[in-house]
Amino acid sequence: SPHTLTNRSVILDDSARIEITALSSRTEIVVSADGQVDHAMTKGETIAVKRSSRRVHILQPSDHSFFETLRKKLHWTGSNVS
Repeated sequence: SPHTLTNRSVILDDSARIEITALSSRTEIVVSADGQVDHAMTKGETIAVKRSSRRVHILQPSDHSFFETLRKKLHWTGSNVS
């Protein structure tokens, strides 16, 4: 979940598995996923990420607009091209 507009999401096949291994102990490596509690990795430790077998149902109010939320947060007021 990028925190700036310059970070882009990576889209993978739903059967993909990603492994992240800490190769150094010189700097602190902290992993945070889906807003959960951070985990400090130690040198040589590996974290695997894959699709969950669980499903989640997301509810959204009928009057919610993703693009309206973007306009408000990014202060977009419309085109200034005449």
